[in-house]
Amino acid sequence: MLILIAEDDPALGTFLERGFNADHHAVDLATDAQRAVQLARARSYDAAVLDLNIDPNTARPDGLEVLRQVRDTCHDLPVLVLANQARPEERAQVLDMGADDLVL
Repeated sequence: MLILIAEDDPALGTFLERGFNADHHAVDLATDAQRAVQLARARSYDAAVLDLNIDPNTARPDGLEVLRQVRDTCHDLPVLVLANQARPEERAQVLDMGADDLVL
């Protein structure tokens, strides 16, 4: 299984990558939103884990924009969104935009 992880926290990204690798999954770790979108367009993933709060730099897309672009490219890709904080309306928006689940 090939998994895309979009996570800008080095400790959490490495933890997720090592965990999936230990279960014999191949992982691409994107540490910024722009790279996550590039990878999603270039490769065929079996699943994705997306940090909602990834790289909020205004020069790059935020987590919601990454989700939108990934969904536009990969309609059937299972996407798990991670968020450290999200208001109820943000949670609903994430699910409405096509995330399969949201973990706080």
